[in-house]
Amino acid sequence: MSWNTAPTGVDIQAVELVDLRIDTSKTEALSKITKASIASIDAALNSQEPNGLNKRREAVEALVADIKSKLGEKQRLFVIFKEHVAKWQRAKQDLLGSKDKAQSIEWFKAEIKSLDAMPIKLTTSLAGLSRQRSRLRLSKFSKALNLPSRTENRSTASSNLVSIRAKAEHHLLVIKCQFGHRKVHYQGLSKNTS
Repeated sequence: MSWNTAPTGVDIQAVELVDLRIDTSKTEALSKITKASIASIDAALNSQEPNGLNKRREAVEALVADIKSKLGEKQRLFVIFKEHVAKWQRAKQDLLGSKDKAQSIEWFKAEIKSLDAMPIKLTTSLAGLSRQRSRLRLSKFSKALNLPSRTENRSTASSNLVSIRAKAEHHLLVIKCQFGHRKVHYQGLSKNTS
């Protein structure tokens, strides 16, 4: 049995049952109203009539200029002062900025704070490195170098370990000295730098 035929033998097509129509008259009417509204707003903005927005703005500016000209010298200077203060406030806000605005004061403060936290991070990482070095000292180096067992010649084993330790610790000493972590501080600059 197909969808197009009924059990009684009558042929009914789906096209005969369903008719799909879209009514766009309401959206077209709304579009015409919107276009007319936009055109009237544009006409009001660009109008040169006495009631137009441009003419009213010019009249208000002329009135403000007239009031400013009637002010006394002290009042006129005060108005200029207030304008300069407002301009300075805007410039100050631009300079202060925020943490996200590059090259602003707040951004520099955040950078300095992150740099202040750097020695703490370095000391914790150096402490972690020294712990790892002490763990690895006997286990990996002795296996990698096939060092003799305890019963064999101990002086050979210890000399091999000492040479490896010296090679590893030299680099750590250089890093510590660069970041100011020294064990001994002598009085006098010449002794500390040697």
